[in-house]
Amino acid sequence: MKSNSMKRRLELTKRNGEVVNVSTQVSGYPQIVEILRKRRPDLFGAGQPRPQTQTSAFDSSSNDKSSVGYTDASPASPAFKGTKTFSKSLIKQYGSLLVFIPALMYSAYTLFTQPQHRFGAGISTVVCLILIVLPFLQISSVKLQPNKLTVESIFEEKVFSPKDIREIKMESVRGRYGRVTNYVNIVTTQGKNYPLQGFSEGEEIIYGILMNWWSAHGNG
Repeated sequence: MKSNSMKRRLELTKRNGEVVNVSTQVSGYPQIVEILRKRRPDLFGAGQPRPQTQTSAFDSSSNDKSSVGYTDASPASPAFKGTKTFSKSLIKQYGSLLVFIPALMYSAYTLFTQPQHRFGAGISTVVCLILIVLPFLQISSVKLQPNKLTVESIFEEKVFSPKDIREIKMESVRGRYGRVTNYVNIVTTQGKNYPLQGFSEGEEIIYGILMNWWSAHGNG
């Protein structure tokens, strides 16, 4: 499995080499990723997929005699071992500054030299300042250890235990022109959100590994 953010798709390679593409723009994409994680946790950094036993419609031990399905025959999640670190590249983190810093300089120049355009230039200056500050507030690194999750930005470093986390979810936001942006949101027990986006591994992979780590400690 490979996340291709440039082409906005998830690439699934079958055993025979055939590639199946799943668009990240489809409705319900986070649910698709969650189904994949539950069926194949090994694709998200866990151990081998759990063995499954088939239940027949004629099995007297089944509560629903009219259905045929599969049930897990092993524990929920293997223990998380080692250390896993995700780091955002400098281009992903600060690349937007190459656009917004010149825009800020031009807006400020217009603000002080062209009084007739002062109102519009003032708004543009404020917007550019906000967009320049945002990258410094975003999470640049995530480190997973057996009983510890560390998130870092340029201004802070937060360490959480599995019990400090209330929810890990993948969410979608549809923009003005119809483009869907997917991101991972870590919600603490105190209600604070830590959104993750723009990592080279892809939001799907990070979500799956985070959930496997969290599930290994009896959550999720």
